[in-house]
Amino acid sequence: MGRNKIEIKKIENSTNRQVTFSKRRAGLLKKAMELSVLCDVQVAVIVFSGTGKLYEFSSNRMEQILARYGQARRAAPGLPTTSRGPEQMQQSMAQITALQEEIQRLQVLNRRLMGKDLEVLNYNQLESLERQITEGLLSVKNMKAKLQMAQLGNFRG
Repeated sequence: MGRNKIEIKKIENSTNRQVTFSKRRAGLLKKAMELSVLCDVQVAVIVFSGTGKLYEFSSNRMEQILARYGQARRAAPGLPTTSRGPEQMQQSMAQITALQEEIQRLQVLNRRLMGKDLEVLNYNQLESLERQITEGLLSVKNMKAKLQMAQLGNFRG
């Protein structure tokens, strides 16, 4: 049985729109990962949600792929380009700067979650980080227990 075609337009119901966004984003990122593995290619996907939250996937380091993209655009004048005025260039540069700051912030957060660069944190920040790590550890332990129970069920069944 085939699927019904949907009309491509904005989904008015915000709940339905968010659910559709989440499912399609997951599908897009999965396809990007599959493409990179199956075809041994470099893939980078950047998605901003309606609320401005960043989602990304890259088969290698994102910075490396973006730098390579920039070089390819400069080296291949035959590629179609859009002419950009000073305002658009300024806006693009602001977006690049914001993305670089977001990447840097996430890298700092990742280092702290790994127990590095903690010297600059005060007591309350360390407590908050400890709480985040504890909650994450509990989630990991719960998932591990579920998987173990499922495997045990498979052995018995």
